Amino acid sequence: MLGSLFKRWYGDFSSEELQKYLYLGVTFALIIGTYWTLRPLKDSIFGGMIIGYGKGASKDFYLGLAKIVSLVLLFPIVIGYSKLVDKFKKHHLIYVMGLTYAILMLGWALFFMSPTLGLANTVASPWRIAGWLWYVFVESFGSLMVALFWAFTVDVSDEKSAKRGFALIVM
Repeated sequence: MLGSLFKRWYGDFSSEELQKYLYLGVTFALIIGTYWTLRPLKDSIFGGMIIGYGKGASKDFYLGLAKIVSLVLLFPIVIGYSKLVDKFKKHHLIYVMGLTYAILMLGWALFFMSPTLGLANTVASPWRIAGWLWYVFVESFGSLMVALFWAFTVDVSDEKSAKRGFALIVM
């Protein structure tokens, strides 16, 4: 029944294709869901650690500076990522990078729970390097994992099934 519904909406899928695109859709939802959870936290955690809460003019200055810093630091990260994409198979890379980001997110969670270094420390300072690194970390996740997912998806799809399957992934 579910297969016939997808067939009517998206076209004729084989059962393997349907299963593949449903798994890819769940994976995409997890990646995007994670990013859209991290994105608002990026600014608020950065703001709390670097700027302090409720300060007007310095907020815009430091957020602008954070965007510049993240751009500068992401440049070599993206170059390194490009070398990895050329060197390794995409399905290996998506596992390794996904696991790496999961471990780093767990590390950030533990760091933020620290009473002296984490979020309980309400002393804002532009010298709290963790705030800057957090900002770059979230930006890198949004840039690299989404790009890697689509590179992997293109790798495992042929043109004909991709026309039907990509809409199913995004749905």
